Amino acid sequence: FKQMRMPTGGDICTIPTDIELMLPYTWRLPKKDLHFLAYIPWNDHYLTCIPDEYHDFFYYILPHLSARTTNVHTALSVLQLTMMLQHVKQKVNKRQMYLAVMLHDCGWSEVSHQGIINSLNYSGVAPTAKSRKPKQQHVIFGEALAYKLLDAYDFKDDPLTSDDIFVITEIIRRHDCDAPWERGKFGEMTLEMQLVFDSDRLWSYTHENFWQDTVRKDVLPEAYLENLEASIEVYFFTQYGRNQAKALLAIRRKEVETYLETPHEQLVRKTLKKRMGEVGYNAYVKSYRQLFNFPSRKDRSPALQAKRRVTTLIKRSLVLHKNG
Repeated sequence: FKQMRMPTGGDICTIPTDIELMLPYTWRLPKKDLHFLAYIPWNDHYLTCIPDEYHDFFYYILPHLSARTTNVHTALSVLQLTMMLQHVKQKVNKRQMYLAVMLHDCGWSEVSHQGIINSLNYSGVAPTAKSRKPKQQHVIFGEALAYKLLDAYDFKDDPLTSDDIFVITEIIRRHDCDAPWERGKFGEMTLEMQLVFDSDRLWSYTHENFWQDTVRKDVLPEAYLENLEASIEVYFFTQYGRNQAKALLAIRRKEVETYLETPHEQLVRKTLKKRMGEVGYNAYVKSYRQLFNFPSRKDRSPALQAKRRVTTLIKRSLVLHKNG
């Protein structure tokens, strides 16, 4: 693990050494908000996540996948789709699914920086009222942009039909609208849709995004781990997705155990437990289990208030540690 100092000066984040996390240089946003825009820069080694037959198409759309770590997110989501398809026995249209996953977040390229900041206003994996507008924007913008990109691309001897493009863009429009507990709200859901949606959601459980989100969402890794575990049954559409999430989470749990053994984080937790008490600290971590299960802001407020209190304590602890 390595330490990363935030733009505010006093805040320090601990992340795995293999995670390269960058912050944008922009004078238009206050320093306290820059962590929302932390991103993992693209590296061509992520191309190994993309099946060979889609490499050319992925390069074609890559310029539209730069916002919000969308390029890395997309590549890893494609990998998750491949992992799930190994267990799917039903007949599905893999081509439509792969193209939909690769394009599902292209709409973020047309959302403002402030919109992206608001879109990351989350309680674990549960969106808040503030995040809804930009998330709606990115699926609307994405549907239109994906149609243009698909229509303009030369698929050579195997062109897409207009029905193919319609199905793919419908999946893109619905990928952040449908929820597992709202089956049928926006019409029938095909297995292809559900697998694409789960591929997108599995990003939260990957090594890259888990640690990136501890910085972007300003959350303790052990608390975020609790939330992700509690969310599996309701967050995914298919058993394929749930099984893959559990496998990824088991690896994240081992990473968090190692993280908590680092000297810096042991000092921070010692200070937190001294100020909050062992019971208070454990209650804070467990409170993240509740955030996803209560949809109203009123019901979530006690846990959110606890998060704010503990974040303040962490920052004070870091300043004390910095000053000896």
